[in-house]
Amino acid sequence: SSGESQKMGQIDRMGSSRIRTTLVEAAWRICRLNPNWRGVRKYPEELGPEATVRGARKRKAIVACARMLMVDLWRLHVGTATLEGLGLEPATT
Repeated sequence: SSGESQKMGQIDRMGSSRIRTTLVEAAWRICRLNPNWRGVRKYPEELGPEATVRGARKRKAIVACARMLMVDLWRLHVGTATLEGLGLEPATT
């Protein structure tokens, strides 16, 4: 986006491939362990407990969730959000 012009396109492969891979893997785990997280709630057909979608649509949803996860981690880091506010549960050992 620049000024009044805005271009909406595909999610491209920018940045470190290792970080992207780690974020996608973390998003899969969060979807499994925290079904109340906003990413799962946004894509219930693709990632919810009764998910019915497979293939490219599911992969696109998890990449979108990985981006949401990065934003959530940043918000936690700067202190503008809490785990409970994001729908995440603390890990128990």
